[in-house]
Amino acid sequence: MVKFVNNKSRVPIYQIIRDQLARDIESGDIKIGDRLPSERTLAEQMGSARETVREALFILEGEGLINRRKNRGWYFDPKRVRYDPTHHMGTFKMIEHWGGKPSSIGFGWQETRASPSIARMMDCEPGTELLFHRAIILWNDRKIAYEENHLLKSYFPEFSASDFEHPISDFLKARFNVSPTQVGFRARPTPLYGVVSTGLEVTPGTPGIFLTRIKACDGKIMQIDRDFWISGALEIVVGQFPQPSTLGHDDSD
Repeated sequence: MVKFVNNKSRVPIYQIIRDQLARDIESGDIKIGDRLPSERTLAEQMGSARETVREALFILEGEGLINRRKNRGWYFDPKRVRYDPTHHMGTFKMIEHWGGKPSSIGFGWQETRASPSIARMMDCEPGTELLFHRAIILWNDRKIAYEENHLLKSYFPEFSASDFEHPISDFLKARFNVSPTQVGFRARPTPLYGVVSTGLEVTPGTPGIFLTRIKACDGKIMQIDRDFWISGALEIVVGQFPQPSTLGHDDSD
């Protein structure tokens, strides 16, 4: 396990602490699902300032090896979905593909109107009537993404929220015989705040990935799908690339 840092080199102390924690993970001293010692305990064990330890933890969080859970500390949980946006697959199917059990916590459907930004993506007028749904997506019992869906209400005149079951792609196919095709994709880094960090039970400011997908059917844009992922739970990969190791990161890193 972690131990006192005696730095005789010019390597920053936070990097040494990061490397020590990574070795503990590699060796199995820290196992999947384990809670790491508190920042104060790590600082005492390593003879370092708490702020320096926190820098090391932030690096590991950015690498996707650990994650912060609100008011519960740091955990080693590297389970990660690998997503290829050129071969779109629904979130539930992606989780299943990577060995997880998907589920969701839905917050219900509501009628709303298109904001200017949504209207631009949907190629409709601001204020156009939409159907709006949001949910938390889980990998087994871990909350990994906050999802928003905007549907063009005129495309689904007999929509009934009481019939809905996740995932939305299966519901649209079964209920309306509609299978939207992804025609646009965007990914941006983002810190997670507000309803997103609260819903995912992570510390505000946790690194995230913001995905936006534009979907159409018969040439008509009818769905905007927006996901806010915990960064350590998702990687975007296109083309031939080595599979992640059992720890969830690439051995070449």
